[in-house]
Amino acid sequence: MNVGKSEENNLLIEKGSVASFKRGEYVIYCMNGIIWVTWPGSADVILKEGDDIFVRSSGKLCITALSEVCINIKNNKMSIGIEGFRELVLRKINGLFLSYLKKDVIRY
Repeated sequence: MNVGKSEENNLLIEKGSVASFKRGEYVIYCMNGIIWVTWPGSADVILKEGDDIFVRSSGKLCITALSEVCINIKNNKMSIGIEGFRELVLRKINGLFLSYLKKDVIRY
């Protein structure tokens, strides 16, 4: 479950060019042409005109234009998700623990 807003863009990509995006959730719609989509832990995906895909990537998402293409890409900007929440809590606990150790060491 993620809470946040969406950002949507139409992109023109020249044949042979690569567009890359940071980790996140994306809906990619191939408006025309052919694209090759890949991200860590996935099988490569080829989309042609009219195809779309939902991607949840924990690493860099790469889109390679196999012909001149126009794509629509919608990014769900996550303000916090389950993975993000766990990471936030662990960072906070770690910070509190280190703060406690520093205070304890300074006393002696």
